[in-house]
Amino acid sequence: MPAVGALLLALSEASRSGFGNLTVLGLLGTSLVLFVLFVLRERRARHPLVDLTLFRSGTFSRGVATGLLGYLVLFGSSSSRRCTWNRSISFPRPRPDCC
Repeated sequence: MPAVGALLLALSEASRSGFGNLTVLGLLGTSLVLFVLFVLRERRARHPLVDLTLFRSGTFSRGVATGLLGYLVLFGSSSSRRCTWNRSISFPRPRPDCC
C-alpha cells in the first residue's frame, strides 16, 4: 500500500531532519491523500481487499487498537532500552539514529 510506504518514509526522514521539513510534510500529506483514496476505493469495490465493515464492530475495532498499542509499546520500549543501555555503559552508539 503506497500510503504506508509514504508514511514510513516520512517518519524515517523526520528522524533526521525534523517534522518541520517540507519533504516530511509533503510525504505526510501524500500518505494521508493516498490513504483516503484507498478507503474510498475499497468502499466501492465489489470484493475489497479489506472489508471495512468489520470496523463497525466495537469488539473488532478494540481488538485491532489493542494489538496496535501492544506492538507500539513492545517495539518502542525495546528501542529506548537499547539506547539507554548503550549510554549507561559508555559504548559508542551503534547507529546515528539511536537516541
